[in-house]
Amino acid sequence: MLYIPTSHVKFLLGIHSTSTRGGTVSTPTSVVLWLCYIQQPARPSGVRIIFRSSWSMPILIWMLGVTAHSKLSNHLSSLPLLPIDLHTRTMGSEIATVEMEGIPFPKEITVAKPLSLLAQGVTEIEIHFLEIKFNAIGVYLEKDSVVGHLENWKGKKAEELVEDDGFFHALISAPVEKLVRIVVIKEIKGSQYGVQLESSVRDRLVSVDKYDDDEEEALEKVTDFFQSKYFKPNSVVTFHFPTTPGTAEVSFVTEGKSEARLTVDNNNVAGMIQKWYLGGESAVSPTTVRSLADQFAALLSP
Repeated sequence: MLYIPTSHVKFLLGIHSTSTRGGTVSTPTSVVLWLCYIQQPARPSGVRIIFRSSWSMPILIWMLGVTAHSKLSNHLSSLPLLPIDLHTRTMGSEIATVEMEGIPFPKEITVAKPLSLLAQGVTEIEIHFLEIKFNAIGVYLEKDSVVGHLENWKGKKAEELVEDDGFFHALISAPVEKLVRIVVIKEIKGSQYGVQLESSVRDRLVSVDKYDDDEEEALEKVTDFFQSKYFKPNSVVTFHFPTTPGTAEVSFVTEGKSEARLTVDNNNVAGMIQKWYLGGESAVSPTTVRSLADQFAALLSP
């Protein structure tokens, strides 16, 4: 077993932990740990350190420590150090990442099936010629399956796809697993995000005469879910859409808090949330839409 005393965790990692309750110390994913190999282990008197990646996969690292601060200092000054990049390594296996606005996105995430990162973008506004970026977005899909459902657009250029609402409707309605991962860049209140989502989804449902009591109730649950949240930088919102349409699974993860989850079991609301992010010209992120068009133009090329 590998341990380190609770009193020395901050000293070794150079961070300020938000919680050490239950002998567990949670750290941000940007930490790069220098793992020490101690040849003369003292009696274990430490804690387990749990590192959570930004996509909620725990990385458990047990560290061998000593019980006195002076011994720890001596060992640190004399022993070789092994760097472990927590963005790309978990449980001994490599995870390739792609950066968007300095935020690493795993190239693949497995929920029910392995999903490939097929598009990235941001949500942003421009104020007096100044662009303010709020979130980075990654879109994950069953690559081979979704390409098979979009054969009608084979040979189309990205410029054609980005303006084709039929293409994005086919993408959304394709019976394949999908996941949209949103990472916070600029901090806001969760209630602000919830109100924006509610307003957009409600207006879309009203415009197609699909907003009734059931949709109102389901949408209120989504708004309430985000009401008490605070979107710190690097917080993660995930929308998972299973292969069978009709539901959406929402999760929220931020530093120092346990993961929160919600299931949206209304088909119309779940579908419109998809359209908010994947709905072509009407989507919330034009850069994400353009990225989807570029990627599928390449995947569907003859």
